[in-house]
Amino acid sequence: MSHSSLKHRGGSERNDVDEQGSRGTAVRAESDISSSSDESTELFCRICFSPGETKGNELIAPCMCKGSQKWVHVSCLQRWQRAMQVLGAGDFASEKATTCSVCQGRFALDPPDRPLLERLWALVKDMMLILVTITFAIFLNRSLIIVAVVAVMLVLAYRCPILCAAMAIAVCASLHSLGIRPVVTHDDDGGFRVALIRHGAPVANFHKGALLIANDNIIGPGSIFFRSVTLVLEHDHLGSLALILNKPVARSMVAAASQDDGVVLPGELLTVRGGPVRINEERRIMHKARGVVGARVVLSQDQGNVVYLGGDLPAVLAASAQQQPEQHDEEGARAIIFDGCARWAPGQLHGELRAGYWRWLNAPWPEEILLSTFDQHGGEVDTGEAMYHNIMENYGAQLMEFND
Repeated sequence: MSHSSLKHRGGSERNDVDEQGSRGTAVRAESDISSSSDESTELFCRICFSPGETKGNELIAPCMCKGSQKWVHVSCLQRWQRAMQVLGAGDFASEKATTCSVCQGRFALDPPDRPLLERLWALVKDMMLILVTITFAIFLNRSLIIVAVVAVMLVLAYRCPILCAAMAIAVCASLHSLGIRPVVTHDDDGGFRVALIRHGAPVANFHKGALLIANDNIIGPGSIFFRSVTLVLEHDHLGSLALILNKPVARSMVAAASQDDGVVLPGELLTVRGGPVRINEERRIMHKARGVVGARVVLSQDQGNVVYLGGDLPAVLAASAQQQPEQHDEEGARAIIFDGCARWAPGQLHGELRAGYWRWLNAPWPEEILLSTFDQHGGEVDTGEAMYHNIMENYGAQLMEFND
């Protein structure tokens, strides 16, 4: 090898050594600068923004955040986790209590244990959710698929408050579109109560005195109105009042004394469940006895049969015995006692008519329908459905129903 080549290689090696030396000097300089910067920079908690730390409340780096988000006091982080647990539902802590919302890394410090009372309350809430779901399923009395879907929605809403609020808005909008609205009404004791009712605009061809025939495709066997025939006594802007005609309860013998000669004549008294409102508290008497004080006519047609509502029971029995002394047991009851009644808030009955709950016959309707009420027996002998089937078979074509 020539002398010039060796000289050149030696020069190159010296240049490499010099370059490496200068590079190492730069790295050390950067390290020195970084160290001096860390030593001169005071650390702050990213939650309370307070500097420094104390014994038992050190600054820690619980996740992968860098810079000003890196450090946090132990007490501050635990308070944050506790707050997220309180906002979370059930026995499951909120995800924010275990995961950093900035770097999405899991905290190295586990959330504190929940207090015993809070865990018990969470268990009670879970049980309440189950009871509400079961009660809803029983009340709904519809497809199990619908019940299951609603149960899942309840659980999701229970676990997520935001979803719960969104579902509440959606449910309210759906109920409003179906004509279902919350109302504040008076209860039977004179107080106030909140109820959900179907509400609708007035139905033009429906009037006071109509007979309501229940739609058994919508009103199920669990309702007192199942296959019911109901006489509407009042219907105006204040609401509606009616009596169910075909829910006989019992038939009993009574002794009626004639007002003229005082002869005691036997007769029968029929008790009918008039509706679900004020049972055992509000009673009305229906009869065919003329001249009873306080009675008003509810049926008066061409055949001469007149049916009255109201009056005092002894006076009704006495007048009935005087006018029908030859009446036998099989010819029907002397009077009907309606126990309870049916009431609708303003617009509620119109809403049910529009939803198809009822078909109806406007007055004058065939008098035999009301007269057949007196021939019912009640109890296990007579369920009252004979009147319903008679109307459907003989007058079904005359029934009116709401059509858009």
